[in-house]
Order: sequence, then C-alpha cells, then structure tokens
Amino acid sequence: MYTVTVIHGTRKHLITFAECPSPTSIELATEIEKVTHIPLSQQKLICKGRQIEIGNLGLKELKAVPGSKVMLLGRQIIPEVVAVKTEMMKIKGEEEKLSTKILELEEQLTGILNGHLPCELHGEALGRIHKLCIGSVEQIMRLFEQLDS
Repeated sequence: MYTVTVIHGTRKHLITFAECPSPTSIELATEIEKVTHIPLSQQKLICKGRQIEIGNLGLKELKAVPGSKVMLLGRQIIPEVVAVKTEMMKIKGEEEKLSTKILELEEQLTGILNGHLPCELHGEALGRIHKLCIGSVEQIMRLFEQLDS
C-alpha cells in the first residue's frame, strides 16, 4: 500500500494506492484531481522542495516515498465562474466598442464646433448625432442590465 499526504492550502488529503505498489506521478495527479477537482493542467506538485513532473515516472524515482507530503498548487475550475468570466469579457468587448463610438461622436461634435461643417448642415448633423447618442445610452443601459443579472 502506497500512501501520500497531499497538502492544498489549509486542507490535507490522504491519497492511498492499495493495488499499485509503485504509482506514477500521472496516477497521483489523477487521484488528486478526483479529490480536489483541480484539473491536471492546473496542478503543480512539489515534494521535498522539488517540483514533480507529471508523467510516467514512478513516485519512488521522484523521491516521493510512501508517507511523503506533497504540496499541491493550483485552483479549482468551477464552471459557473468560467461562465461568468466569459460573459464579463463579452460585456467588456461591447463596452470598448461603445467607448470608441462615443469618441467618434465627440470628434464629430468638435468638428462642427470648429466650423468644419457649413451652418446650413448643422441641424441635420446634430439630429443624426442626437439619434446616435440615444442609441449609445440604450446600449449602455443594456450593458448595465447584463452586469446586474
């Protein structure tokens, strides 16, 4: 029987290999994933000050003898958190597009104020800018509603 204590933060997990007299580091990492829900790609294992390479090498070859303590570094990937982060990144992209649109409207207004447009076209241009501003405000409100939900 091969037993290793895995320490992750303040929690300790006892990993036991009953049928396997010399488990590999990949077998250890797979068992750790079952217990802690930290995927293999997110795990970093340290034993006696050395990082354990996850692969086909036996734990004894990596100096992790039975009874050893192995420190686990890594974070759980919670699907709900991933979904929220993805949604927030999408909202951030929309906010950046909206910010660019508002800067373009500001440039148009500055151009009108600086006299780059004949006076007879001011009314039409300002009406168009007004509609775009209202649309931008509505988009901002939708983004706030998405963030709120």
